[in-house]
Amino acid sequence: MKEKKRCIFPLLVISIILLPSANAFPWGEIDVELGHEGIYHLNENGEGELELSIKYEPYFIAYFPIWAEIKVLENPSWLVVTASEKAFALQPRESKSILISLQAKSSDEGVDNGEVLIEVVGRTLHGFLRSIESGRIFIEVKYEPPSFPPIVDIISPYDGKEMRGTVAIKGTASDRNGDDTIRRVEIKIDDSPWKVATGTTAWEYIWNTREVNNGNHQIKIRAYDGHEYSDISSVTVEVKNSRFGSEIFLVAIGIIIVILIIFMLKRRR
Repeated sequence: MKEKKRCIFPLLVISIILLPSANAFPWGEIDVELGHEGIYHLNENGEGELELSIKYEPYFIAYFPIWAEIKVLENPSWLVVTASEKAFALQPRESKSILISLQAKSSDEGVDNGEVLIEVVGRTLHGFLRSIESGRIFIEVKYEPPSFPPIVDIISPYDGKEMRGTVAIKGTASDRNGDDTIRRVEIKIDDSPWKVATGTTAWEYIWNTREVNNGNHQIKIRAYDGHEYSDISSVTVEVKNSRFGSEIFLVAIGIIIVILIIFMLKRRR
């Protein structure tokens, strides 16, 4: 009699477990482990790849496989998260590796740290659906795009242009890290000190060519974004100011001075 009771009890337990109404009891759990510790930094192209280790641990009968599915519950707006396999069969106590690909939507824009929440859910594959305790894991991701130097261009004048009088030197500047990062544009005539032009993305500098001698002169331009300077853009122009006008001006000044001297001498007499 005792032997019958001993046989009946395990059968009763198994029958209860296998009943459809037993779904209220978790059939097992999913463990998720991440092969990385701490903050995960994306590379300079805004890309990264992490490995998840997923394992199914049954509570009762270790013979039934489960169907597992990976869900991304949370991720920052600037990041795309993709699993190498979104759904797959998983045997009891079997460990499966899944690659998680991370891709920043823009590789030129700076972003804050972001947190990714991944959940692995499962269900049994035998006759009745059983609840499986899901596994969750958090991944803290950071992306610092590389710093690019600004780019500066001279629109006017073109190389070899003849110039005279007061002229406007114009151009543009840009930066892959954002045009708003450009702090200033500087100009240099020959070996003179650098001077700040007016404007940034569209800049201008007014130059009085009479301040230099006639002949060839090199105009150099560079932009600064607060971290580094751009490569220098340059053009060589030829200054051709008329000397006749300046000579007349000097003669006129001389005549005026002579007249003033004569007038003052006459008054003394």
